Amino acid sequence: MRELDKYIEIIINDDFLTNVIDHMFNTHEQESIDLMRKLNRIKSDLDAYSVKNEIEERISEKYPTHHWRQLLIAQSDYQHVKHYETEEDIPDATIVIPEQTSENFTVYASQKNLKSIPRFVELFGWQRNFQEFNTGFLKLIDEIEQNGGIFSKYFDYNPDSGILYFQGSEIQINERKKITNANHLLTFLFANEPFEQHFYSELEEHEALLEPKHWSSYHKACIDIQNKVLAKTDVSDFLDFNSGSKMYVRINPVYSTYKATS
Repeated sequence: MRELDKYIEIIINDDFLTNVIDHMFNTHEQESIDLMRKLNRIKSDLDAYSVKNEIEERISEKYPTHHWRQLLIAQSDYQHVKHYETEEDIPDATIVIPEQTSENFTVYASQKNLKSIPRFVELFGWQRNFQEFNTGFLKLIDEIEQNGGIFSKYFDYNPDSGILYFQGSEIQINERKKITNANHLLTFLFANEPFEQHFYSELEEHEALLEPKHWSSYHKACIDIQNKVLAKTDVSDFLDFNSGSKMYVRINPVYSTYKATS
């Protein structure tokens, strides 16, 4: 359990690995939605049942979201006894564990006997969950690296670090820790249908630059982004945009096919 604790901490404290986790959940969700749409087009209940079992098994094997959630629960339980040197040192005492909720799992309030936690975690099958998760996780990392580090059809942008990931490059949008208009604009685009046209009026309505701005401010931000992408990748049309009071901006739809291997 100590090693599992270290393993999980490495993942959740590493930007690249946490992006792989996000990709895993997002893609699992999208493929599950695609499966349901496919089933709705199948008239025969027998055919639908067969297709559902076949595809669900493939999705779950490739994107081991369930196993990751189980490991997080096991790690959460372990925190209550990790400061003891051995299992024999753990007292026979009952504690109240409050409800814990995160993006990936929920553990409801309960009472647990500290002495029983190692046995419970063992019976819970953390070793099997670890093996299943680790196998799928390593395959995902390999696929993403082969695809140039692109995590999804929306590429990847980290507004905290100001780094745009595109065509295998890390493109620094912010400079000298200054939060720029380019950063705000990219943050908005990645969160709001990046390949659809977003007009100046909409950008202002949603305060894409955090305060009222003239259309020229958005245009300058587009130029800033375009130049930085061009310098790192030789791509001169990353953004599609125009100028004027009716200006719009979007990520060029020709790059919407840049996605991790399905």
